[in-house]
Amino acid sequence: MALNTKKDFDTRNKPQLNTLVYGRIPPQLPDVEEAVLGCILLEKNAADTVIRILREPECFYVDANQKIYAAILRLVNKGQPIDMLTVIEELRAAGEFEIVGGAAYLVKLTSSVVSGAHAETHSMLIMQKFMMRELIRISGETIAKAYEDSEDVFDLMEATQTAMSGINDHIRTGTIKSLAGSILPTIMEMREARNNNTNMLGLKTGLTKLDEITLGLTAPDLIVLAAGTGEGKTSLALNIAESIARSGSPVGFFSLEMKDKQLVWKILSRILEEEIKVVRGGKFSDAKWTELEGTILNEVRQIPLYIYDKGGINIIELKATARTMKKKYGIQALFIDYIQLVRGAGKKFGTREEEVNFVSKELKGLAMDLEIPIIALSQLNRMEKGKAARLYALSDLRESGAIEQDADGVIFVFRPSQHKCPEMNIGGTDMTFDDTDAIIDIAKWRLGEVGAFRAKFVKQHNQFTDYQKEIDWQHQNPQAGIRRDITESNKQEQNAPF
Repeated sequence: MALNTKKDFDTRNKPQLNTLVYGRIPPQLPDVEEAVLGCILLEKNAADTVIRILREPECFYVDANQKIYAAILRLVNKGQPIDMLTVIEELRAAGEFEIVGGAAYLVKLTSSVVSGAHAETHSMLIMQKFMMRELIRISGETIAKAYEDSEDVFDLMEATQTAMSGINDHIRTGTIKSLAGSILPTIMEMREARNNNTNMLGLKTGLTKLDEITLGLTAPDLIVLAAGTGEGKTSLALNIAESIARSGSPVGFFSLEMKDKQLVWKILSRILEEEIKVVRGGKFSDAKWTELEGTILNEVRQIPLYIYDKGGINIIELKATARTMKKKYGIQALFIDYIQLVRGAGKKFGTREEEVNFVSKELKGLAMDLEIPIIALSQLNRMEKGKAARLYALSDLRESGAIEQDADGVIFVFRPSQHKCPEMNIGGTDMTFDDTDAIIDIAKWRLGEVGAFRAKFVKQHNQFTDYQKEIDWQHQNPQAGIRRDITESNKQEQNAPF
Protein backbone atom coordinates (compact mmCIF):
# COMPACT_ATOMS: atom_id res chain seq x y z
CA MET A 1 0.00 0.00 0.00
CA ALA A 2 1.41 3.37 -1.03
CA LEU A 3 2.05 5.89 1.71
CA ASN A 4 0.19 9.16 1.88
CA THR A 5 3.01 11.42 2.99
CA LYS A 6 0.79 14.24 4.25
CA LYS A 7 -1.19 11.81 6.35
CA ASP A 8 1.58 9.52 7.53
CA PHE A 9 4.36 12.04 8.10
CA ASP A 10 2.62 15.14 9.41
CA THR A 11 1.44 14.86 12.98
CA ARG A 12 1.96 18.50 13.88
CA ASN A 13 -1.77 19.22 13.90
CA LYS A 14 -2.43 16.35 16.29
CA PRO A 15 -2.18 16.66 20.10
CA GLN A 16 1.42 17.17 21.12
CA LEU A 17 3.28 13.94 21.84
CA ASN A 18 5.02 13.24 25.11
CA THR A 19 7.82 15.77 25.53
CA LEU A 20 10.24 12.99 26.38
CA VAL A 21 11.49 11.16 23.29
CA TYR A 22 13.75 8.19 24.00
CA GLY A 23 14.16 9.58 27.54
CA ARG A 24 15.41 12.96 26.31
CA ILE A 25 13.89 16.41 26.08
CA PRO A 26 13.43 17.55 22.44
CA PRO A 27 15.62 20.46 21.29
CA GLN A 28 14.06 23.76 22.35
CA LEU A 29 14.81 27.35 23.36
CA PRO A 30 11.79 28.66 25.33
CA ASP A 31 13.57 31.82 26.50
CA VAL A 32 14.54 32.74 22.94
CA GLU A 33 10.97 32.06 21.76
CA GLU A 34 9.68 34.49 24.38
CA ALA A 35 12.24 37.10 23.37
CA VAL A 36 11.19 36.89 19.70
CA LEU A 37 7.48 37.16 20.48
CA GLY A 38 8.11 40.05 22.85
CA CYS A 39 10.11 41.82 20.17
CA ILE A 40 7.22 41.44 17.70
CA LEU A 41 4.79 42.94 20.23
CA LEU A 42 7.06 45.94 20.88
CA GLU A 43 8.80 46.62 17.57
CA LYS A 44 6.63 47.81 14.67
CA ASN A 45 8.56 46.08 11.88
CA ALA A 46 9.93 43.08 13.75
CA ALA A 47 7.15 40.80 12.47
CA ASP A 48 8.33 41.21 8.88
CA THR A 49 11.83 40.02 9.81
CA VAL A 50 10.61 37.06 11.86
CA ILE A 51 7.93 35.85 9.44
CA ARG A 52 10.47 35.61 6.64
CA ILE A 53 12.27 32.94 8.71
CA LEU A 54 9.58 31.36 10.90
CA ARG A 55 6.71 30.66 8.51
CA GLU A 56 4.60 28.39 10.70
CA PRO A 57 3.47 28.45 14.34
CA GLU A 58 4.88 24.94 14.73
CA CYS A 59 8.38 26.39 14.59
CA PHE A 60 7.82 27.34 18.24
CA TYR A 61 8.07 24.53 20.80
CA VAL A 62 5.96 25.88 23.67
CA ASP A 63 2.25 25.41 22.94
CA ALA A 64 1.31 28.89 24.25
CA ASN A 65 3.96 30.46 22.00
CA GLN A 66 2.57 28.57 19.02
CA LYS A 67 -0.91 29.97 19.63
CA ILE A 68 0.37 33.53 20.09
CA TYR A 69 2.41 33.35 16.89
CA ALA A 70 -0.56 31.89 15.01
CA ALA A 71 -2.61 34.90 16.16
CA ILE A 72 0.14 37.22 14.90
CA LEU A 73 0.13 35.50 11.50
CA ARG A 74 -3.65 35.86 11.26
CA LEU A 75 -3.38 39.59 11.98
CA VAL A 76 -0.72 39.96 9.30
CA ASN A 77 -2.97 38.20 6.79
CA LYS A 78 -5.78 40.59 7.67
CA GLY A 79 -3.49 43.58 7.21
CA GLN A 80 -3.94 44.69 10.81
CA PRO A 81 -1.19 46.21 13.00
CA ILE A 82 0.67 44.03 15.49
CA ASP A 83 0.77 45.18 19.10
CA MET A 84 -0.26 44.03 22.55
CA LEU A 85 -3.90 45.08 22.20
CA THR A 86 -4.53 43.60 18.74
CA VAL A 87 -2.93 40.29 19.71
CA ILE A 88 -5.02 40.09 22.90
CA GLU A 89 -8.22 40.70 20.93
CA GLU A 90 -7.25 38.09 18.33
CA LEU A 91 -6.56 35.51 21.03
CA ARG A 92 -9.87 36.28 22.72
CA ALA A 93 -11.72 35.91 19.41
CA ALA A 94 -10.15 32.46 19.03
CA GLY A 95 -10.97 31.51 22.62
CA GLU A 96 -7.29 31.09 23.44
CA PHE A 97 -6.50 34.14 25.59
CA GLU A 98 -6.74 32.35 28.94
CA ILE A 99 -5.17 29.16 27.53
CA VAL A 100 -1.90 30.97 26.71
CA GLY A 101 -1.67 32.47 30.19
CA GLY A 102 -3.68 35.68 29.83
CA ALA A 103 -2.33 39.21 30.15
CA ALA A 104 0.29 38.14 32.68
CA TYR A 105 2.11 35.95 30.15
CA LEU A 106 1.95 38.57 27.39
CA VAL A 107 3.39 41.19 29.75
CA LYS A 108 6.16 38.74 30.64
CA LEU A 109 7.03 38.41 26.94
CA THR A 110 7.67 42.13 26.59
CA SER A 111 9.27 42.81 29.96
CA SER A 112 12.56 41.08 29.12
CA VAL A 113 13.02 42.67 25.67
CA VAL A 114 15.70 45.34 25.51
CA SER A 115 16.16 45.64 21.73
CA GLY A 116 14.90 44.04 18.52
CA ALA A 117 18.36 44.11 16.95
CA HIS A 118 18.80 40.35 17.30
CA ALA A 119 15.36 39.28 16.10
CA GLU A 120 16.75 37.69 12.94
CA THR A 121 19.51 35.81 14.77
CA HIS A 122 17.11 34.57 17.44
CA SER A 123 14.61 33.48 14.80
CA MET A 124 17.30 31.39 13.10
CA LEU A 125 18.08 29.71 16.42
CA ILE A 126 14.42 28.81 16.85
CA MET A 127 14.32 27.47 13.30
CA GLN A 128 17.34 25.25 13.93
CA LYS A 129 15.71 23.69 16.99
CA PHE A 130 12.49 23.15 15.02
CA MET A 131 14.44 21.38 12.25
CA MET A 132 16.10 19.14 14.82
CA ARG A 133 12.70 18.22 16.25
CA GLU A 134 11.43 17.47 12.76
CA LEU A 135 14.39 15.17 12.15
CA ILE A 136 13.60 13.33 15.37
CA ARG A 137 9.89 13.09 14.50
CA ILE A 138 10.39 11.82 10.94
CA SER A 139 13.11 9.39 11.97
CA GLY A 140 10.97 8.04 14.81
CA GLU A 141 7.96 7.49 12.57
CA THR A 142 10.14 5.82 9.95
CA ILE A 143 11.60 3.47 12.55
CA ALA A 144 8.12 2.61 13.86
CA LYS A 145 6.78 1.85 10.39
CA ALA A 146 9.89 -0.18 9.55
CA TYR A 147 9.33 -2.34 12.63
CA GLU A 148 5.64 -2.79 11.76
CA ASP A 149 6.73 -4.30 8.42
CA SER A 150 3.33 -3.45 6.97
CA GLU A 151 4.49 -0.90 4.39
CA ASP A 152 6.29 -1.37 1.10
CA VAL A 153 9.95 -0.56 1.78
CA PHE A 154 10.35 1.59 -1.34
CA ASP A 155 7.21 3.59 -0.54
CA LEU A 156 8.51 4.09 2.98
CA MET A 157 11.93 5.23 1.73
CA GLU A 158 10.37 7.65 -0.77
CA ALA A 159 8.01 9.12 1.82
CA THR A 160 10.90 9.54 4.26
CA GLN A 161 13.08 11.22 1.61
CA THR A 162 10.27 13.61 0.77
CA ALA A 163 9.64 14.45 4.41
CA MET A 164 13.36 15.01 5.03
CA SER A 165 13.62 17.19 1.95
CA GLY A 166 10.68 19.22 3.20
CA ILE A 167 12.78 20.31 6.17
CA ASN A 168 15.09 22.19 3.81
CA ASP A 169 12.15 24.15 2.46
CA HIS A 170 11.86 25.94 5.80
CA ILE A 171 15.25 27.63 5.45
CA ARG A 172 14.91 28.92 1.88
CA THR A 173 14.53 32.52 2.91
CA GLY A 174 16.45 34.08 0.03
CA THR A 175 18.40 37.33 0.25
CA ILE A 176 17.05 40.81 -0.35
CA LYS A 177 19.52 42.66 -2.56
CA SER A 178 19.50 46.34 -3.38
CA LEU A 179 20.05 47.61 -6.89
CA ALA A 180 22.99 49.56 -5.52
CA GLY A 181 24.56 46.34 -4.27
CA SER A 182 23.89 44.43 -7.51
CA ILE A 183 25.00 46.98 -10.08
CA LEU A 184 28.78 46.84 -9.49
CA PRO A 185 29.18 43.02 -9.71
CA THR A 186 27.01 43.06 -12.83
CA ILE A 187 29.10 45.75 -14.51
CA MET A 188 32.29 43.86 -13.61
CA GLU A 189 30.85 40.75 -15.28
CA MET A 190 29.96 42.82 -18.35
CA ARG A 191 33.49 44.28 -18.50
CA GLU A 192 34.99 40.81 -18.24
CA ALA A 193 32.78 39.69 -21.14
CA ARG A 194 33.84 42.79 -23.13
CA ASN A 195 37.51 41.96 -22.68
CA ASN A 196 37.03 38.41 -23.93
CA ASN A 197 38.14 37.70 -27.47
CA THR A 198 34.71 36.17 -28.20
CA ASN A 199 31.14 37.30 -27.67
CA MET A 200 30.40 34.26 -25.51
CA LEU A 201 28.82 34.82 -22.12
CA GLY A 202 28.26 31.19 -21.18
CA LEU A 203 29.31 27.64 -21.95
CA LYS A 204 29.94 26.77 -25.60
CA THR A 205 27.68 24.13 -27.11
CA GLY A 206 29.94 23.10 -29.96
CA LEU A 207 27.52 24.36 -32.64
CA THR A 208 28.71 27.70 -33.96
CA LYS A 209 25.33 29.13 -34.89
CA LEU A 210 23.70 28.05 -31.63
CA ASP A 211 26.47 29.82 -29.72
CA GLU A 212 26.09 32.96 -31.87
CA ILE A 213 22.37 33.22 -31.15
CA THR A 214 22.39 32.26 -27.46
CA LEU A 215 25.87 33.55 -26.51
CA GLY A 216 26.29 30.24 -24.68
CA LEU A 217 24.48 28.43 -21.88
CA THR A 218 24.37 30.53 -18.72
CA ALA A 219 23.31 30.03 -15.11
CA PRO A 220 20.71 29.75 -13.73
CA ASP A 221 18.79 28.96 -16.91
CA LEU A 222 16.49 25.97 -17.33
CA ILE A 223 16.74 25.01 -20.98
CA VAL A 224 14.43 22.46 -22.55
CA LEU A 225 15.81 20.49 -25.50
CA ALA A 226 12.96 18.72 -27.30
CA ALA A 227 12.51 16.55 -30.36
CA GLY A 228 10.33 13.79 -31.67
CA THR A 229 11.24 10.12 -31.34
CA GLY A 230 14.39 9.27 -33.27
CA GLU A 231 15.32 12.86 -34.12
CA GLY A 232 18.49 12.83 -32.05
CA LYS A 233 17.78 14.83 -28.89
CA THR A 234 19.94 12.54 -26.75
CA SER A 235 22.76 12.67 -29.31
CA LEU A 236 22.63 16.47 -29.41
CA ALA A 237 22.55 16.68 -25.62
CA LEU A 238 25.53 14.35 -25.38
CA ASN A 239 27.38 16.31 -28.08
CA ILE A 240 26.85 19.55 -26.13
CA ALA A 241 27.69 17.97 -22.77
CA GLU A 242 30.91 16.49 -24.17
CA SER A 243 31.86 19.81 -25.78
CA ILE A 244 31.40 21.67 -22.49
CA ALA A 245 33.34 19.03 -20.56
CA ARG A 246 36.18 19.03 -23.09
CA SER A 247 36.56 22.76 -22.52
CA GLY A 248 37.37 22.02 -18.87
CA SER A 249 33.97 22.65 -17.25
CA PRO A 250 32.69 19.57 -15.37
CA VAL A 251 29.25 18.35 -16.46
CA GLY A 252 26.64 16.11 -14.83
CA PHE A 253 24.46 13.88 -17.02
CA PHE A 254 21.37 12.09 -15.71
CA SER A 255 20.66 9.24 -18.13
CA LEU A 256 17.27 7.86 -17.12
CA GLU A 257 16.72 5.80 -20.25
CA MET A 258 20.16 4.40 -21.10
CA LYS A 259 23.03 2.90 -19.12
CA ASP A 260 26.43 4.55 -19.00
CA LYS A 261 27.97 2.13 -21.51
CA GLN A 262 25.28 3.04 -24.05
CA LEU A 263 26.30 6.69 -23.78
CA VAL A 264 29.96 5.67 -24.08
CA TRP A 265 29.11 3.80 -27.28
CA LYS A 266 27.56 6.99 -28.67
CA ILE A 267 30.66 9.01 -27.78
CA LEU A 268 33.02 6.42 -29.28
CA SER A 269 30.84 6.17 -32.37
CA ARG A 270 31.44 9.87 -33.00
CA ILE A 271 35.16 9.73 -32.23
CA LEU A 272 35.82 6.59 -34.28
CA GLU A 273 33.35 7.61 -37.01
CA GLU A 274 31.79 4.17 -36.93
CA GLU A 275 28.21 3.00 -36.54
CA ILE A 276 27.15 2.03 -33.05
CA LYS A 277 26.59 -1.60 -34.04
CA VAL A 278 30.21 -1.72 -35.25
CA VAL A 279 31.44 -0.06 -32.06
CA ARG A 280 29.44 -2.40 -29.82
CA GLY A 281 30.84 -5.45 -31.55
CA GLY A 282 34.35 -4.04 -31.79
CA LYS A 283 34.32 -4.83 -35.51
CA PHE A 284 36.57 -2.01 -36.65
CA SER A 285 40.11 -2.02 -37.98
CA ASP A 286 43.21 -2.94 -36.00
CA ALA A 287 44.50 0.58 -36.58
CA LYS A 288 41.44 2.07 -34.89
CA TRP A 289 41.77 -0.47 -32.06
CA THR A 290 45.31 0.71 -31.49
CA GLU A 291 44.13 4.30 -31.49
CA LEU A 292 41.22 3.47 -29.16
CA GLU A 293 43.38 1.75 -26.57
CA GLY A 294 45.99 4.48 -26.76
CA THR A 295 45.30 8.15 -27.47
CA ILE A 296 41.48 7.95 -27.45
CA LEU A 297 41.34 6.15 -24.11
CA ASN A 298 43.68 8.68 -22.52
CA GLU A 299 41.75 11.54 -24.11
CA VAL A 300 38.32 10.38 -22.93
CA ARG A 301 39.59 9.67 -19.42
CA GLN A 302 40.40 13.37 -19.08
CA ILE A 303 36.86 14.52 -19.91
CA PRO A 304 35.06 15.63 -16.68
CA LEU A 305 31.67 14.17 -17.60
CA TYR A 306 29.83 12.46 -14.73
CA ILE A 307 26.95 10.10 -15.54
CA TYR A 308 24.11 8.97 -13.28
CA ASP A 309 22.27 6.18 -15.05
CA LYS A 310 19.39 5.11 -12.83
CA GLY A 311 15.88 4.77 -14.22
CA GLY A 312 12.71 5.52 -12.26
CA ILE A 313 14.34 8.35 -10.32
CA ASN A 314 12.22 10.84 -8.39
CA ILE A 315 12.86 14.55 -8.11
CA ILE A 316 14.07 14.28 -4.51
CA GLU A 317 16.82 11.81 -5.43
CA LEU A 318 17.71 13.82 -8.52
CA LYS A 319 18.15 17.04 -6.55
CA ALA A 320 20.20 15.32 -3.84
CA THR A 321 22.47 13.66 -6.43
CA ALA A 322 22.87 16.93 -8.36
CA ARG A 323 23.96 18.70 -5.17
CA THR A 324 26.49 15.91 -4.56
CA MET A 325 27.83 16.36 -8.12
CA LYS A 326 28.14 20.09 -7.54
CA LYS A 327 29.90 19.70 -4.21
CA LYS A 328 32.19 16.81 -5.19
CA TYR A 329 32.96 17.54 -8.84
CA GLY A 330 32.07 21.22 -9.22
CA ILE A 331 29.76 20.64 -12.18
CA GLN A 332 29.03 23.72 -14.28
CA ALA A 333 26.09 22.28 -16.22
CA LEU A 334 23.54 19.52 -15.71
CA PHE A 335 21.74 17.45 -18.36
CA ILE A 336 18.60 15.37 -17.71
CA ASP A 337 17.51 12.79 -20.27
CA TYR A 338 14.56 13.26 -20.05
CA ILE A 339 12.11 15.28 -17.94
CA GLN A 340 9.07 13.02 -18.43
CA LEU A 341 11.00 10.14 -16.82
CA VAL A 342 11.48 12.03 -13.55
CA ARG A 343 8.79 11.20 -11.00
CA GLY A 344 7.34 13.56 -8.45
CA ALA A 345 7.73 12.34 -4.88
CA GLY A 346 5.62 12.31 -1.78
CA LYS A 347 2.61 14.01 -3.37
CA LYS A 348 -0.59 12.85 -4.96
CA PHE A 349 -1.04 14.18 -8.48
CA GLY A 350 -4.39 14.23 -10.24
CA THR A 351 -2.82 13.94 -13.69
CA ARG A 352 0.53 13.14 -15.22
CA GLU A 353 0.73 16.73 -16.45
CA GLU A 354 0.48 18.01 -12.87
CA GLU A 355 3.38 15.74 -11.89
CA VAL A 356 5.56 16.92 -14.79
CA ASN A 357 4.69 20.53 -13.97
CA PHE A 358 5.83 19.92 -10.39
CA VAL A 359 9.11 18.41 -11.61
CA SER A 360 9.64 21.34 -13.99
CA LYS A 361 9.30 23.91 -11.22
CA GLU A 362 11.64 21.93 -8.98
CA LEU A 363 14.27 21.83 -11.73
CA LYS A 364 14.07 25.59 -12.18
CA GLY A 365 14.58 26.01 -8.44
CA LEU A 366 17.53 23.60 -8.57
CA ALA A 367 19.17 25.61 -11.35
CA MET A 368 18.93 28.73 -9.18
CA ASP A 369 20.18 26.92 -6.06
CA LEU A 370 23.22 25.42 -7.82
CA GLU A 371 23.76 28.47 -10.06
CA ILE A 372 24.28 26.36 -13.18
CA PRO A 373 22.35 25.89 -16.43
CA ILE A 374 20.17 22.78 -16.50
CA ILE A 375 19.37 21.27 -19.88
CA ALA A 376 16.32 19.03 -19.60
CA LEU A 377 15.33 16.90 -22.56
CA SER A 378 11.64 16.59 -23.35
CA GLN A 379 9.38 14.45 -25.47
CA LEU A 380 6.91 15.97 -27.90
CA ASN A 381 3.33 15.15 -28.75
CA ARG A 382 2.96 13.28 -32.02
CA MET A 383 1.97 15.42 -34.98
CA GLU A 384 -1.40 14.69 -36.49
CA LYS A 385 -1.25 12.29 -39.39
CA GLY A 386 -2.15 13.70 -42.78
CA LYS A 387 -1.13 17.24 -41.82
CA ALA A 388 1.67 19.06 -43.62
CA ALA A 389 5.01 18.97 -41.83
CA ARG A 390 5.91 22.09 -39.85
CA LEU A 391 8.43 23.25 -37.31
CA TYR A 392 7.54 22.41 -33.73
CA ALA A 393 5.75 24.88 -31.46
CA LEU A 394 5.85 25.28 -27.68
CA SER A 395 2.41 23.67 -27.43
CA ASP A 396 3.93 20.46 -28.87
CA LEU A 397 5.84 19.83 -25.64
CA ARG A 398 4.36 16.76 -23.97
CA GLU A 399 2.68 17.69 -20.67
CA SER A 400 3.59 21.24 -21.65
CA GLY A 401 1.53 23.12 -19.03
CA ALA A 402 4.42 24.48 -16.96
CA ILE A 403 7.46 23.39 -18.97
CA GLU A 404 7.14 26.21 -21.48
CA GLN A 405 6.55 28.73 -18.68
CA ASP A 406 9.35 27.58 -16.37
CA ALA A 407 11.94 27.20 -19.13
CA ASP A 408 14.25 30.11 -19.89
CA GLY A 409 14.96 28.59 -23.27
CA VAL A 410 13.34 25.98 -25.51
CA ILE A 411 15.30 24.40 -28.36
CA PHE A 412 13.67 22.04 -30.84
CA VAL A 413 15.45 19.53 -33.06
CA PHE A 414 13.57 18.94 -36.32
CA ARG A 415 14.84 16.46 -38.88
CA PRO A 416 12.86 16.69 -42.15
CA SER A 417 13.77 13.12 -43.15
CA GLN A 418 11.95 11.81 -40.08
CA HIS A 419 8.80 13.54 -41.30
CA LYS A 420 9.24 12.41 -44.90
CA CYS A 421 9.38 15.95 -46.23
CA PRO A 422 12.32 16.56 -48.58
CA GLU A 423 10.98 20.05 -49.21
CA MET A 424 9.57 22.70 -46.84
CA ASN A 425 8.78 26.38 -46.87
CA ILE A 426 10.23 28.00 -43.77
CA GLY A 427 10.01 31.70 -43.16
CA GLY A 428 8.82 32.22 -46.73
CA THR A 429 11.79 30.38 -48.23
CA ASP A 430 11.52 27.06 -50.07
CA MET A 431 14.19 24.62 -48.91
CA THR A 432 15.23 21.11 -49.90
CA PHE A 433 16.73 18.57 -47.53
CA ASP A 434 18.55 15.28 -47.49
CA ASP A 435 18.77 12.59 -44.82
CA THR A 436 21.56 14.41 -42.96
CA ASP A 437 19.79 17.75 -42.57
CA ALA A 438 18.53 18.98 -39.23
CA ILE A 439 16.95 22.23 -38.13
CA ILE A 440 17.89 23.55 -34.70
CA ASP A 441 15.03 25.84 -33.75
CA ILE A 442 15.32 28.20 -30.78
CA ALA A 443 11.64 28.78 -30.06
CA LYS A 444 12.10 30.64 -26.76
CA TRP A 445 15.07 32.49 -25.27
CA ARG A 446 14.29 34.91 -22.48
CA LEU A 447 17.46 36.96 -22.69
CA GLY A 448 18.04 36.84 -26.42
CA GLU A 449 16.78 36.09 -29.89
CA VAL A 450 14.68 33.29 -31.22
CA GLY A 451 15.36 31.76 -34.60
CA ALA A 452 16.31 28.62 -36.46
CA PHE A 453 19.38 27.45 -38.32
CA ARG A 454 20.44 24.49 -40.37
CA ALA A 455 22.81 21.82 -39.03
CA LYS A 456 24.01 18.40 -40.08
CA PHE A 457 23.30 15.16 -38.23
CA VAL A 458 25.37 12.11 -39.08
CA LYS A 459 23.14 9.43 -37.60
CA GLN A 460 25.68 6.65 -38.05
CA HIS A 461 28.14 8.55 -35.83
CA ASN A 462 25.56 10.21 -33.50
CA GLN A 463 27.00 13.63 -34.23
CA PHE A 464 25.53 17.06 -34.90
CA THR A 465 27.83 19.45 -36.76
CA ASP A 466 27.74 22.90 -38.29
CA TYR A 467 26.16 23.20 -41.73
CA GLN A 468 29.00 23.50 -44.22
CA LYS A 469 27.99 24.46 -47.77
CA GLU A 470 28.72 27.34 -50.09
CA ILE A 471 25.10 28.50 -49.94
CA ASP A 472 23.45 28.12 -46.57
CA TRP A 473 20.69 29.83 -44.67
CA GLN A 474 23.10 31.76 -42.52
CA HIS A 475 24.25 33.74 -45.56
CA GLN A 476 20.67 34.55 -46.46
CA ASN A 477 20.01 35.94 -42.99
CA PRO A 478 23.30 36.63 -41.20
CA GLN A 479 21.60 37.98 -38.09
CA ALA A 480 20.05 34.75 -36.82
CA GLY A 481 19.91 32.13 -39.53
CA ILE A 482 16.38 31.19 -40.56
CA ARG A 483 13.72 33.11 -38.75
CA ARG A 484 10.38 31.63 -37.93
CA ASP A 485 7.38 32.78 -39.93
CA ILE A 486 5.70 34.37 -36.95
CA THR A 487 2.03 34.92 -37.61
CA GLU A 488 -0.42 36.83 -35.47
CA SER A 489 -1.70 33.54 -34.07
CA ASN A 490 1.63 32.42 -32.68
CA LYS A 491 3.43 35.66 -31.85
CA GLN A 492 2.35 35.44 -28.23
CA GLU A 493 3.66 31.87 -27.97
CA GLN A 494 6.99 32.71 -29.60
CA ASN A 495 7.68 35.72 -27.41
CA ALA A 496 6.60 34.46 -24.02
CA PRO A 497 7.08 37.10 -21.29
CA PHE A 498 9.63 36.72 -18.53
